[in-house]
Amino acid sequence: MKIIIPVVILSLISFGPVEEASDSSLKSFKENLELFENQELSLKQAIDLTYSSALEWDENAQILQAVNIDLDKPRKSIGSNGKRKYWNISFGVPETNKLFLVTIHEGKINQAQDVTRKGDSPYPKKEFTNLEDINYDSPKLLKKL
Repeated sequence: MKIIIPVVILSLISFGPVEEASDSSLKSFKENLELFENQELSLKQAIDLTYSSALEWDENAQILQAVNIDLDKPRKSIGSNGKRKYWNISFGVPETNKLFLVTIHEGKINQAQDVTRKGDSPYPKKEFTNLEDINYDSPKLLKKL
């Protein structure tokens, strides 16, 4: 009987921290899930996320423009941290009319579609940006201001 009581007490003590750790892990997981669901991306992160889709569309695709399209924050805070939840990234093929638009919502690609326009006015090469030419990301640029 004297041996059983210390064993029971020891068991209760050892299970307590495990339960707390489980609660803590669950809380951490839920917080990370919320962050992912509301994920804001920097300019470079948004381009990196979408670039492979553009290359699948056309192996000669290059970045034409990236525009944040967040409208959910008050005017004074839009882009204030250099990261946004909603982006439109346009890719094209220089000297053609080919255009590919990728829309990001909350850190995930929401839509990717060919939006090539008709006509005889191709996008000039000088309007495109190579990924390796992007030396600074949006949060770092804001710090420099």
